[in-house]
Amino acid sequence: MFKLEEVNPKIKIPKDLKKINLKYELIKNFINIHIHHQGKEIIYDLIEPKLTKNETLIFNKLYDGLLQLIDLSPMEFKNKDELIKYFETKIKFLLKEYNYQVSEKSSDKLMYYIYRNFVGLNEIEGLMQDDYIEDINCNGLNTELYIKHRLFGNMKTNIIYKNSELIKNFIIKLAQRCNKHISYSDPFLEGSLADGSRIEGTISEEISPKGPNFSIRKFRRIPFSPTELISSNSISAEAFAYLWYLIEHKSNILIIGGAGVGKTTLLTALLTFIPSNSKIVSIEDTREIRIYHGNWVATVSRESVGGLKIGEVDLNKLLRESFRENPEYVIVGEVRGKETYVMFQGMASGHPTLSTFHSEDVSSVISRLKTPPINLPSSLIELLDIIITVAKNEDKNSMTRRVKKIEEFIKIDEIRGVAETKTIVSYNSKNDSFEYTPMSRILEKISINLGIDPEKIKKTIEKRGKFLLSLVKKEIFDMGEVQKEIENYIYDEK
Repeated sequence: MFKLEEVNPKIKIPKDLKKINLKYELIKNFINIHIHHQGKEIIYDLIEPKLTKNETLIFNKLYDGLLQLIDLSPMEFKNKDELIKYFETKIKFLLKEYNYQVSEKSSDKLMYYIYRNFVGLNEIEGLMQDDYIEDINCNGLNTELYIKHRLFGNMKTNIIYKNSELIKNFIIKLAQRCNKHISYSDPFLEGSLADGSRIEGTISEEISPKGPNFSIRKFRRIPFSPTELISSNSISAEAFAYLWYLIEHKSNILIIGGAGVGKTTLLTALLTFIPSNSKIVSIEDTREIRIYHGNWVATVSRESVGGLKIGEVDLNKLLRESFRENPEYVIVGEVRGKETYVMFQGMASGHPTLSTFHSEDVSSVISRLKTPPINLPSSLIELLDIIITVAKNEDKNSMTRRVKKIEEFIKIDEIRGVAETKTIVSYNSKNDSFEYTPMSRILEKISINLGIDPEKIKKTIEKRGKFLLSLVKKEIFDMGEVQKEIENYIYDEK
């Protein structure tokens, strides 16, 4: 039986990028990646098995035949193996019908391309399989596709669309996968694939002189765990242990930073520290958050139908409804507008909240929160306990992310119009390390309110930091496994 065996490669940034010559496999025997230097730039080559002229003729014949034979949607199958078996049965029938004799090797190649084009995303399916890729950008005809690699940044690929109809049909296929409509009268595509990847595109050459184009913001199939982020030095174990203790004691946390710096990645990792049986409600525009808690309600906003906003369910409405469910934790993927006011009202009602906000620093956050369309009063802003700033590390590789600061929010100085904060964790770019200051006002407040000895709190955080480091040393990186380890640790700690 034909098999598509996924490989989970682990790669590291080489010391000298000018000499990079990196190869890794994604699908055994079918998809390989070669990252190498060419002139003054790094190139990303997607390598697939080549079809001979005869195999290409057979493939085209089989493809046309399958279009007539296929009577089920891929979504109707329970798993990949059932789907492959279905296609194998149809292909065997067609090969016999057309009296084609092919070797096992040729049969596997044909099956791969049939599966890739019917179930996958054609020429870019290999890019979708690579978890190191964050963005895929096709800028038009006769120009190389670009990708954003998690370790090496933007790179040119060896994929080029040279046929206008081919790329138009592919964008229409993307629209169908997003349950969207795209046409010459309505040439813009904006939607999400079933896996959560975000799609933008247009098929009109009048609007886009270089030809039809599309971009895909990929959704990582397996979320980054706290141990993975510690291992990559995005954040320290001490910092995570400190945040773990605060989340456990229901602090309000806002993660800030620019576009593509890993705000949602950090947010998802932090959710691992929410007590396992707690009632959680998450609210998002696009489904990105994935956690392993059983008592979790995930909600996603819905666009309106037509111009009258019929059927629209926005973040504002989802937030208001979520509070009626009396959640112990509210998670908002990202706040931007009026829904922010509702989120802070929820904090005031005693619903601890974790969210992200697009802003470079604390001062700009406060400025945006206090002005239209949000218009928050200082009394509500001061409900924030923690602001975490995430950024790209410009001193190293451009794609390296670091938690730059973790600050406790104290108050807003109305006279000066600035926020007073206390830095607990700061990033030292000179030696790529983190400095932790255990003198915490929030921990002091927890100590007083709950009657816990401050020294006991300090030791608890230290032990948790060492525990997280032990998981890193054991190379326990899978989010599900990390979640179980944390649950077991908390059980033994009590």
